Amino acid sequence: ESLSTIDQQKFHQLITDANTALSLGDLEGAAFSANQAFLIHPTHQDLLELKEKVLEIINDNIEDADSSEDKIFFNRQLDALKEYPAFAEDN
Repeated sequence: ESLSTIDQQKFHQLITDANTALSLGDLEGAAFSANQAFLIHPTHQDLLELKEKVLEIINDNIEDADSSEDKIFFNRQLDALKEYPAFAEDN
């Protein structure tokens, strides 16, 4: 299925916004923009790569956590991320 020009522009802007958020350490902003892009085109390669980056950062944070409190925080962050359809277990 082909996207309209407007949807293509929205999608690419959302991917850009998500990558900008990631570069600023804003995982919540990145997840939000990624989810909005997912609603437009759930299987686009740019989105799949972005989702992988976000999950990698969170999993690295969990792995590198210095304390049990930090580990709990990052696990909660991962649980919250999975509330977004783009990051649900089956996507």
